[in-house]
Amino acid sequence: MERQNAVVASQRLLGEMMGCSVDTVRRALRVLIDEKWVQMVRIGRGREAAYIVNDRVAWGQRRALMPHVSVFSAQVLADSRDQEPETLEGPELRRIPVLHHPGEQQLPSGPSDEPPTQPSFDGMEPALPAIFHDDDGNKWERNPVTGEMQRIIDEDDMR
Repeated sequence: MERQNAVVASQRLLGEMMGCSVDTVRRALRVLIDEKWVQMVRIGRGREAAYIVNDRVAWGQRRALMPHVSVFSAQVLADSRDQEPETLEGPELRRIPVLHHPGEQQLPSGPSDEPPTQPSFDGMEPALPAIFHDDDGNKWERNPVTGEMQRIIDEDDMR
């Protein structure tokens, strides 16, 4: 079930995953259901079912439009052998953009023009660490405390 409180899977697939027969799966589920560890909820009129842990809250919540519906999160396991060929070989579906947190906004993506740039105004250069070179090849940096330009003396200048 991982982090969900239910799993939806065929009994055949559960048996293969656990290395046992479908009959063993049925007997084990019957014990879990009888001992009130798991609740089985039918999905439709067939043999498909969800096996749920702690679902009483889902049945107990009032729902104005559909009070007879149980809502729960489930880990759904589908076997490719049970699918129609067009399900497995069909076209790739379009992706729906999903925002994960309240207030999150989707960022535009894809090809576009380069963003415009604004050069710094004289005397209003950003106070970021930067090294400037003058016409004589000297290196200069801005002193972060005083804001004044100071020459950088390195080992080559000492020789």
